[in-house]
Amino acid sequence: MNTHTRSPLHRLNIRESMRLAELLEKEFVTKRVSDDEFAKYAEELLGFKITDGNVRGLREALDIPSLNAILKGSKIITAEERILRLETDLADLKKRFEKLHEQLGGPTL
Repeated sequence: MNTHTRSPLHRLNIRESMRLAELLEKEFVTKRVSDDEFAKYAEELLGFKITDGNVRGLREALDIPSLNAILKGSKIITAEERILRLETDLADLKKRFEKLHEQLGGPTL
């Protein structure tokens, strides 16, 4: 039975998101706490409202594993691995864009 309740929607501005993302990358895995517990910790440390949804959304966007995944021994993805994935994705998108551009009869790039 899932007893987790989500916090009401709360959007962070860009500056707040960047500060939270930096803290997540530095401390989430080593603190070994839930999204909710990390939100409380980060809110106290950073000085602005942070919900578990803010933590979960940024954690997932940064490919940082959840506490459950950490405890189950999931592989932690390094920054270098994330960059390689992004480069691969960008190369794929470029190929797809060029193919679509060609199909639509646009000028050669």
